[in-house]
Amino acid sequence: MLAQVGAEGGRLVEFHLGGVSRTWEFWDEEFPGRHEQGGWSQARFQRHVEEHLQRNLRTVADQLAGWVDERDVPRIVVAGPEEVAAAFEREVPRRLQGRLVARLRVDPHEPLPEVQAKALDALARARDEAATARLRKVLDREGGRAVGVEAVSEAVRDGRVHELFLLDSFERPGWVCPSCGEMGERVPLGCPRCGAAVDAVELGEEWVRGVLASDGGVAVFRDHPILEEAGGSVAVLRY
Repeated sequence: MLAQVGAEGGRLVEFHLGGVSRTWEFWDEEFPGRHEQGGWSQARFQRHVEEHLQRNLRTVADQLAGWVDERDVPRIVVAGPEEVAAAFEREVPRRLQGRLVARLRVDPHEPLPEVQAKALDALARARDEAATARLRKVLDREGGRAVGVEAVSEAVRDGRVHELFLLDSFERPGWVCPSCGEMGERVPLGCPRCGAAVDAVELGEEWVRGVLASDGGVAVFRDHPILEEAGGSVAVLRY
């Protein structure tokens, strides 16, 4: 999710599958401008501006909290002038602070498509960094994982995969039994488990379908040295 803020308010942009799923905007039409100082003292006028700023940022932060709670948004990018963005982050509820993954310094007049593109890049980097940390943790411990084509295939078949880590270049011809769900790399004449005829498949695609069907997660990497050393695939097991 993107939270773009300025002194006069801000907008929220929620992303799904790389596209915009919904937006929300709030702009304070009564935000005091320099020409409005009139007979006010400098200190009093500054306090007036700061009160508007805090109220505006709090309005955006309240809406953000509602969206995050509604959709369980995992990552948030804040964009705007440095001081305003920092002030906005202080208005975000403490329970959501851990979801703030990046701050982008952008000009208030920068075109929205450019800001959204930067936010998507930042979100992708944060997602990959988090997935890499999880992968390192899995590989550093004993057990609880499946590495190698046969081991991953067995875990997917049994619905035991909590999360599948996969290189997007991973391609491995294999087979799946439409009758019992058995799968593997070398295509047999018949399913060794139930004897039924088998279908030829690309195993990576079959794994992804199987993991998602059993409510597991999938993390796909374009390049990843650790994953390459493991043969391109690692499965974290539920049990």
